[in-house]
Amino acid sequence: MENGSITSKDIIGWIVAIVISLVPSLIKIKQVENMLYKEIIARKDLEIKMLKRENKELKKKLEEKEERKS
Repeated sequence: MENGSITSKDIIGWIVAIVISLVPSLIKIKQVENMLYKEIIARKDLEIKMLKRENKELKKKLEEKEERKS
């Protein structure tokens, strides 16, 4: 092969370099994904707590209303 031509070794080297350069980005994406997952779980837990509190208050109001009718 003449000088300046691209060999399969060059192509493999470029592919390896690209893959290696992508690893930090993939790690960051995974970390962001985990953070978002934890945030979603926390918000759902908060939403459930609020709904339980609201349900308890509504039950209390209903009981008071039934007591007044009696």
